[in-house]
This record gives sequence, C-alpha cells and structure tokens, in this order.
Amino acid sequence: MEIINNIVVLLQVSNGSVKANPLFSLLPFIIIVIVPVIVILSTKRNKQNLIINGQTFLLAPWYLRLLSFFIDIVISVTLGTIISSTFFQETNHTINVVFYLVYCFIFESFTGQTIGKLILQLQVIDSQTGYRISFQKVALRTLCRLIPFDAIFYLNYYPKGLHDTLPKTFIILKIKP
Repeated sequence: MEIINNIVVLLQVSNGSVKANPLFSLLPFIIIVIVPVIVILSTKRNKQNLIINGQTFLLAPWYLRLLSFFIDIVISVTLGTIISSTFFQETNHTINVVFYLVYCFIFESFTGQTIGKLILQLQVIDSQTGYRISFQKVALRTLCRLIPFDAIFYLNYYPKGLHDTLPKTFIILKIKP
C-alpha cells in the first residue's frame, strides 16, 4: 500500500480543494495512446493458455496486470483524496487505502473487473470453474491485498500475487485465444 501513499503526492490539497499535480496531465496520454499499444503488442507475444473445463483462456501477462493496477491506483487515490479532503479538510492516507480496497471489492463483485482491467480487456476468473469469481472469492482477494508480502509472490514462473493464489483466481485476457 506504500504505492498508494506515494501517488497521493501527485495530488495537492489546500484549503479543502484538490489540485492535480501537472504529472496528472499525462494520464489521458497513457490511457489513449500507451494502453492500446500495450494491448495490441500483448496479443502478438507469447501466449500462455489456460484450459478449465474444456474452455481455453489466455492468461494476462504481468505487464498488463501491472498497468491495470496503476490505472486503478490513480483512479481510487484521486477519488479517495477528493472524498477525504471534502469531509476531513485534509488528505488522509488511510482513507485512500480503504477507498482502494472498497473500489476493488465493488467492481470485482459486480463485473469481475476494475476500471483498469476493463480498459485493458482483463477479467478475474475462478481457476476451478472458469467463470466470474464469487462474492466470497472477491472478499478474500480484497483482504489478501492487505498482506505486506503479497508482492513476493510475483517472482514465480507465472507471476501471481497472493491475492490471486489464496482464492484460486486468474487474470485473463477477455479476447479469445
């Protein structure tokens, strides 16, 4: 969650109003130009297929999952900072962390994907059924994000965080293999 606290520096809060740092002006460029290029390139690279109950899925590459994470962090921290400064007259980092967890929980519960995953055409699926994950698995994924050593699990052959390992989920590309 240290990343969330570092990104908050991009927002400046003074006298109850939130002003975006000039670095935020790069966000539209990242979403409009860089994201589609990465999606196009990712479909042409080595693909790892996953077969569950006779259905074939493409596992999402680590760089798309990382970019999705950054998009979600920017969105949730921006909204969390606005809410925090509105109600508390200052930026509260704890509220940003809580808002990120609530953001992930709500979006993944109803759609199986956050806004970052939606932009990059990624989806969370149950590794046992191949379908969208259940409410219980979303809750476990969300709680596992609080574990400090979650990032160590990305050093495997198929980099997969603890928040995907424990609830037995995968992040896939929504395009067909």
